[in-house]
Amino acid sequence: MFSKLKVPDLKLKGRAASTATPITSQIIPQPGLSEFQVSGASNPNIDIVFVHGLNGSSAETWKHHDTGFWWPEQLGNDLPDAHILLFNYDTFFDPTLRGTNLIRIPDIARNLCYQLSENRFENGAKRRPLVMIGHSLGGLIIKKALIECNEDLTPEPEDILWSTISILLFGTPNAGSFASDQKRVQIVKWIGESVGYQVPPRIFEALRAHSLELYELSASFQRLKIWNTPMDANPSMLTFYETVTQDKLGIQVVDETSAKVGVRGEKARGVQANHTQMVRFYNENDPTYKSLETKSALVQPMQLLHFHLLRHIQQ
Repeated sequence: MFSKLKVPDLKLKGRAASTATPITSQIIPQPGLSEFQVSGASNPNIDIVFVHGLNGSSAETWKHHDTGFWWPEQLGNDLPDAHILLFNYDTFFDPTLRGTNLIRIPDIARNLCYQLSENRFENGAKRRPLVMIGHSLGGLIIKKALIECNEDLTPEPEDILWSTISILLFGTPNAGSFASDQKRVQIVKWIGESVGYQVPPRIFEALRAHSLELYELSASFQRLKIWNTPMDANPSMLTFYETVTQDKLGIQVVDETSAKVGVRGEKARGVQANHTQMVRFYNENDPTYKSLETKSALVQPMQLLHFHLLRHIQQ
């Protein structure tokens, strides 16, 4: 069952209890997949999934704190036939309590894969075109989820893989953070102190530059059959990297080299913001948001979906 996520001034449609705790910077929302109800949308023809990063949430990661602009909502207004989904997960643990959060990237990715598969099955949309949008660690989770969908022997998860038309990753450390060990410790400490929690040790180790887990994740993702297609075929791959250093740390958390995935047809773009602010657009006129809202970034790839499905059926 999907959790209901209540966000101040926003309408999110869930499947659990009728009430939920409002999200604040000190509250970790309940993990799971939530649906944003787009006003007037009745027959969606595309799914768009948002996956936040460390120290993030479905509500706060994508919202500009000064203007309140929450671009999943704006995207739903600009693309009224879109079905907006937000995936939330918990990567924190309180060291004052007993036990340790041993959550790993594969654990979170499997939850995303199966919850998304269930949602699409219940909505009769197993092969509806799909766009995946991730920030930081969220991008790694998306990559691992697609790998899990490819390896699953049941048809529904595999349909997710072959229905994916676009993947957009913001500041995702595909090769790990290339900061020195000392700086990397500062980054993780800063993330933890900002909410009073610590990052689970297995997530921490996975984010090391050149870590074996990231290497195997990248290699498996690059070997997916969806990339054995012409340069202009689905899925399109857009990667974004920050061009402003992180406050107080004075470094790029994820530089251009680490942000790149290394698959055919990949397009990399710089965003004039730091790692945290790069997905918090000021308003609908933000140049990065405007580039996403264009037909070429999200909707045009739907024209090539039939090619993907036909190729899948013939295999």
